Amino acid sequence: MAKNKNKILKSKWDILFESVVGFILVVIGLVILLPLMHIVFASISDPSFIRANDNLILFPRGITFEGYALVFQNNVLIRSILNTLIYVIG
Repeated sequence: MAKNKNKILKSKWDILFESVVGFILVVIGLVILLPLMHIVFASISDPSFIRANDNLILFPRGITFEGYALVFQNNVLIRSILNTLIYVIG
């Protein structure tokens, strides 16, 4: 087997730079992901749990889709969604 002679050696500064950039990217990812998870899980959790708990919700509790059913009973919202789709597609 032939050894790869074109291997690039990284200096300690390259390794440090890549580590710092990786850490910053992980932090940015968490800053983006955690609020999105909270919104999705809060929207399908039991409303009484949401009212009793003002912390960050990382797992849904008492899964219910009553809120979504209530929202989609509103004809104005459905018409607005259809108008948006017409403007975007057409």
